[in-house]
Amino acid sequence: VVVGGDDGKQIGQDPKTHRGFRTEILEYDVAKNRWSVFGQVSSPRVTTPCVAWQELYVVPSGEIAPGRRTPEMLILDISGKSTGQR
Repeated sequence: VVVGGDDGKQIGQDPKTHRGFRTEILEYDVAKNRWSVFGQVSSPRVTTPCVAWQELYVVPSGEIAPGRRTPEMLILDISGKSTGQR
């Protein structure tokens, strides 16, 4: 599973005109050898870990735009039940 990220289409672009990062949650199917969209997060994140915690995944902080970090944490339940933001 890949949560958000940068697809590389805006490399070198001035941060003032950057359109932002991806919000999709992607999952990889090993048997079919392909990626698909599993869901979306409420706001994008890059340059941050995704940590397993009590059957959930936590994305602490991260960049939401080039050079702009957030103190918010994303709480993800990839079983398909919910995603949240705190």
